[in-house]
Amino acid sequence: MRAALRGVGAVLAGLVTGMVVVVALTYLATLILFGGDMNAPPTSPYLAFNIAYSFAAAMLAGWLAARLAGSRPLVHAAGVAALMLILSSGGGGSPDSLAPEWYGPALMVLMPVGALLGGWILGRSARSPRPS
Repeated sequence: MRAALRGVGAVLAGLVTGMVVVVALTYLATLILFGGDMNAPPTSPYLAFNIAYSFAAAMLAGWLAARLAGSRPLVHAAGVAALMLILSSGGGGSPDSLAPEWYGPALMVLMPVGALLGGWILGRSARSPRPS
């Protein structure tokens, strides 16, 4: 029972950490690129930057969940990936969204892949022999 709670906590901690990183970097990017205007239409450089840091945050989320869980890193990263997929498929963007149509589906695919990659990286580094 304790291991299950630890696993659920690890997945939730990874997910929340990834979300906080994305929100903070989105705010920072908006400040830098648009002078803080959250209603500015997204530009191609902003969208590319947003996808890049969102993917990195998803990797961090998967890595952290795998690290905190202590065992079966890819399973816990997959838990984060599944939650990301569920949260991103919640009805699509608003009809008056300024983002292009490909943006939402791109994030829906890339975020779970990033989380799995983060868990895979941790699992791989845990298996590699340590230099003496």
